[in-house]
Amino acid sequence: MSNLVAIVQWSAAITAAILLWAYVYAAARNAMNRWSDRQALAADTQAPQAD
Repeated sequence: MSNLVAIVQWSAAITAAILLWAYVYAAARNAMNRWSDRQALAADTQAPQAD
């Protein structure tokens, strides 16, 4: 029975680690995309307008 409890605890720990990694990864991607968009917008506003 304690073996089953250990398996459940390991599963919970691994699941929590994966969810935490996914959250951090998504937050980092979001921040990077925002930064990239801001850089593109800054470059676009500074570029001379060709009519």
